[in-house]
Amino acid sequence: MKKLKYINLITKSLLVILMISCSKSDEFDAAVTPEKIAWQANTAITVNAVNGIASFIWETNLLTLETYPVSDTLELNFKIKSIAKIENISKVEIYVNAEEKDGYNYTEPFDYTRKLFTTITVIPEDGTFSLKIPAEDLYELFSNEFLNDRSEVHLLDGDFFTLTWKIIHSDGSVFDSFDNPISENNFGLQVKYQDYYPPVLEGSYTYEYIEAGAGFSMLGIGVGTTGTIDITLTEPPGTYYVSDFGFNKWSLPNTLVHDFPSGLVTTSEGFYKTTWAIVDVNGASIDIYVESMFTPVYGWWGVVRITRVDGVEFAESLNLHTNEVRP
Repeated sequence: MKKLKYINLITKSLLVILMISCSKSDEFDAAVTPEKIAWQANTAITVNAVNGIASFIWETNLLTLETYPVSDTLELNFKIKSIAKIENISKVEIYVNAEEKDGYNYTEPFDYTRKLFTTITVIPEDGTFSLKIPAEDLYELFSNEFLNDRSEVHLLDGDFFTLTWKIIHSDGSVFDSFDNPISENNFGLQVKYQDYYPPVLEGSYTYEYIEAGAGFSMLGIGVGTTGTIDITLTEPPGTYYVSDFGFNKWSLPNTLVHDFPSGLVTTSEGFYKTTWAIVDVNGASIDIYVESMFTPVYGWWGVVRITRVDGVEFAESLNLHTNEVRP
């Protein structure tokens, strides 16, 4: 009898525990249902720049001094992530604020007034949409606020624009990313002006020895020996690959570096430690003193005139030279 009572007691206890557990589970499930969470608390927009270009870029060609836009219209991809159904989002408003280097909104007190850039009313089921942003449109929005002179160019180096957004639900409720100042709730666009080093040495060349060391005779090289080389830009702003670095048809290719502002040309040593020293620049031709590790012993040196096949002349302003001195 005692054993039966004991079993009944255990059974009842298990039932009570099970009921309490179910009750707590029901309460937990009820607490986390989406219907009981404000949709704004679990909503965000991710923004990605097409091709990773999130800057308006202008370049100045240091050879011609011409300034031109590289990217004056940016394209952004937006994706809404929310527990709210996309079909219940009526529109998205995109706002922008500006900071002008050494000018408007650059120092306190900051102006947090935003300007409406555009409104998206057609949103696909997957919550994605794209937006093109011309630099000129941003200038028009803030042309009355900017303080620096913009009579020649409308956007200046250092200008910075911040995008924020409002997501408006069909019931009138709003998610405003401006009220949640974390990095995921805004997107910055900057303006950059940069120098462009033109690939002045790139091209196909013929070459001719105008001087040759005595040791070159054993290689069949002398004054008047000719050939061709190609110089190819491999890494901007000024690293080049040279197909026949020693001008002897059996030397290994090598690299040289041209520092555009100074005109300095330096060469890597390569297998035979071949080096160049520019002697003269005249029209489409460059005279180069070339030597290698065999020069002191075998007299393997020469002065080679390379001439562009296309005949394009080198600008005098380049001032091409090296830090090596011809012996």
